[in-house]
Amino acid sequence: MKCVSIAIIAMVLLLGGCGQHVIIDWVDFVQLNDIHDLHDDGNELFELKVYSDKPIYKSTDKIRIWATLKYVGSAREITLWHGDSGILFYISDGNELEIGGIKLPIQTATTLKRDKLYTYDCQLYVDGDEPIVDYWRELSPAKGLFLPKGEYEVKAVGDFSLNEGDINPISISDKITIKVVE
Repeated sequence: MKCVSIAIIAMVLLLGGCGQHVIIDWVDFVQLNDIHDLHDDGNELFELKVYSDKPIYKSTDKIRIWATLKYVGSAREITLWHGDSGILFYISDGNELEIGGIKLPIQTATTLKRDKLYTYDCQLYVDGDEPIVDYWRELSPAKGLFLPKGEYEVKAVGDFSLNEGDINPISISDKITIKVVE
């Protein structure tokens, strides 16, 4: 009985906080709950989709790829910390061609409103040693994205975190397949 009384008194003191009150802004509280529930999986807080303006292209056609991101969590808004873009794009033919996914170390914040759709155009940064670089130089990459004949997987990946300085990005992605013919 004495142990129960001591436990009750301790709980009252802890919960009562000795008369001090803590006020938490609701938006921050909900975002903290979202972070806690999220762990490494962004599928419950975000909807990410990748698109192409058509499924089959000619090798001379400009390829248009973009992604949309929507925050669907419980807070009215959420802040994302990311590099140049919060979405990275990868293109692969499943063999030797893999381009994109290069992260830039710029650290910036973007605030997303709940249920608003945000669009990200495909930006591909490539290493100068990749075989596609010579092909692009011939077609003048300033005119747009062109790929040689083949079938390609296009993947958009969320490359952002919910905390400044967090090096573990949210785990969310989407992919499509496009085909390039002569």
